[in-house]
Parts: sequence; structure tokens; C-alpha cells
Amino acid sequence: MNNKIKYELNEIEIPPELHNRSIQGVKMAKAEVVKRPFSRISIIPIVASILLIFSVSVTAATSSGFNNLISIVSPKLADFLLPINTSVTDNDIKMEVIAAMSDDDMAVIYLTMEDLSDNRIDETIDLYDYSLSGGKMFTSELIDYDENLNKATIRLQANGVENTQQTKLNLTIHSFLSHKQTFEQVEVDFKKFISYTPETITLDMINNTSGGGGTLYEILKEQGIIQVLKPKETEISLPGIDFMHITNIGIIANRLHIQVKWREGNIDDHGFFYLTGRSGERIDVSNVSFDLDNQYETAYGNDFTEYIFDIKGIELNNYQLMGDFYQSDEYTNGNWETTFKLNSNLKERTFAFKKDFGTWKTTALTVSPLGITLKGKGSFDEDSALTVEVKMKNGTIETLDSVISFSDKNEVKAKILPSLPLDVPKIDAIIVNGSAIQF
Repeated sequence: MNNKIKYELNEIEIPPELHNRSIQGVKMAKAEVVKRPFSRISIIPIVASILLIFSVSVTAATSSGFNNLISIVSPKLADFLLPINTSVTDNDIKMEVIAAMSDDDMAVIYLTMEDLSDNRIDETIDLYDYSLSGGKMFTSELIDYDENLNKATIRLQANGVENTQQTKLNLTIHSFLSHKQTFEQVEVDFKKFISYTPETITLDMINNTSGGGGTLYEILKEQGIIQVLKPKETEISLPGIDFMHITNIGIIANRLHIQVKWREGNIDDHGFFYLTGRSGERIDVSNVSFDLDNQYETAYGNDFTEYIFDIKGIELNNYQLMGDFYQSDEYTNGNWETTFKLNSNLKERTFAFKKDFGTWKTTALTVSPLGITLKGKGSFDEDSALTVEVKMKNGTIETLDSVISFSDKNEVKAKILPSLPLDVPKIDAIIVNGSAIQF
């Protein structure tokens, strides 16, 4: 079966320094702070108060919060979730950790954020600056929003967590974004800019870029010094969008460059471009961020983003340039921190499993309700074919369709995630690229 794995995050290599939540790397630390890529930290708090209101409470395990969570998600989760029910209130916003579950390298936490006096929380809430002790990579998503209570229920996933059963976990949220505006499938008229050779300036990819992403990013970084567009040759405003504008478009060495300048003081305004063909095909973009000094030379920062397409062998006249862009109008900070211990009841099984994937070789496979973990040595290749199927004793087969990978000092972990927790005792076999492990 040629089911294509959806890579939620590309291979993560642990660098020596913190790199704001970018696919290029995360810092291995006791309590890692998660922030948006290219974020600006010098901001004015939206809410100021004379007194800091701070309270922590612990409630009974059979709380209404836990029962409400089960009704929101799935009753199938009830057997796997451990009620936590700790809460903390700061800045008149209450955070409550309702429940959690974990295995050997991953923790899933369900929490709520409730605004007790204002409307700073809405259905676009997005955790911005947060951490879980021991975690190396984080994602969060809204799973429910109660408009009457200004209350959001959030699923936080922390990967690379070790010894979740041995130590207490510390969860901290320092800020979140809300009231997001979305501009998608914005058409950009670019063809008039591709017939001339633009002026360029140099960019030091080692010292003067704050990050980037996409398939070209590592190639550009290996070059060391690259050419980017000279800013401010032109300004192209997009309909309804006042938080960014295009400063230049041009072709440099068989690559289409689109340069964007973001508004001053933005926190998490972001977006990306893509090319769409006449038959519906799509070409995704890479990007790199930088700033300019007073002499209009590139410097470290993130006011500018250079989007770069590899167009070798592509007839651009057959493609349309499109963009998706996002703006968060409100930023709220505070200190929501709580500590709890997970005594998970998740059943796990580990098997010796040797398989050669070309750039890496597996040595073991672990099965838990949270997914299938492949462990091995080498370097994980996101483009390599990886198909994982779970065959149940009743004959049904589930194909797992998302994977998160970690690489550190030649050690590789690839965790393949199910849509719902796996019932491990009812599994008959795990099939990885045709190789079956019988239970």
C-alpha cells in the first residue's frame, strides 16, 4: 500500500543553541521554551495590573472538567487518560490541566484556558511561549471553544519526553495569541517581474539569518554566503493585508525569489507562497529570514523573509503564484505554571526489529497506545517511503498516517501516530513497509 506519510514536522536535529520553534532544530533542555519562528520578544503587554493574582488548586479526580473533556474528545480515550485537575489563575485567566497520558517518549496533555473577565480568548487561540520539562518538540491544537465561558480546550503534545513516569512534569505557559485573521489563496501578479535581472545583496547564512525552512534551506545554509534580492526596489500590497508587503520579486540562479517585509513590532504575523499549475499541481516554497542594518546590508533579524522556489525545468508562465497569510491581533502574557506527576497505565511492548531504510537502520520497535516508535541509527530521511499498518485480531487494518522524527548524534527515533489510541492487547501484527511483527 502506497499510503503517503504526512510529515507533521521534518527531521529534528538538536543544535547547541535554542532556535525558535523552527523545523531546523530545537534545544535539548530541562524545560524548553516554545516560541513561534521569527518571533519578536520586545513587546508591550496587553493587560497590566497592579496586583498579580495567582492561585493554585487541586480538585478531585472525578471532576466535571474531566467528564466534560471525555464528552468533547472520545469515550475511547477515557481508559487511557489520567485525571490531573490542577489549575492556576494569573492575569484573570485560568489555566486548568484536566488530564494527560504518556508513554516512554511522548506526553499528551489536555488543558483549558478560560478568560474570567474579558474576551482575550477566542476560537483562534494559539499557545505562543510555553514549555514542558524534558520535552524537545511541541505542538498544540484547539479542540473545543465555549463562547459563553470564553473557554478553550487545548491538546498539547510533547515529544522526546523521557522518564515521564519517574519525575514530575512542569508545564508553563507565558503567552498566547488570539483574534487571528486569515487570508488564504491570495493571488499575486508576479510574471511582469521575472523578465529582468534584479539587483541583489549578500546574506551570510551562518551569522545573519534567524531561521528558515523548506527543502532548499539546508542547501542554502551549506553555501554559507548567498544572494538575496535588494529590498525596496518595488512595493506590492496585497488586498486587505496591511501587516506585510512584497518588496521585490526576481529570478536569481534558476530560483524564483519573493521578498516580504513584515510590519514593525509584529509578534507572529506569518505566511507562505506556493505555485499552482494548470492541472492543479502545486510547488511549495523554502524561506530564510534576516534584517537590514542602517547601511542596508543584511543583518541578523526577521523583519524580512525571502521566499525561494527552485524553478529549474519549470515554465513559470504555466503557473500562478498564490499565498496564505495570518495575523494575530492580540497577544496576552502571564505566568501559568503547574507541576504534576504522570502514573500512566498505558501498556507498551518492545520488539527487536532490524530494517534498512537506506539512510538509517532500525534496531527496535515499541508499541504503545500513543503510537509506534522505531528506534535506530543513522539519519532520518523524510522523503523515504514509510508505511505502517496495524492489524487487529478482528481482522481490521489501520494505516497510520503521520510521523514525527528525532535525530541526535546518529540516534534516530521515528514515532508514527494513530488517529486514536491503539488498543495494544487487541493488536495481531504491526506491518512496517511489508515486514510484519506478530504479537
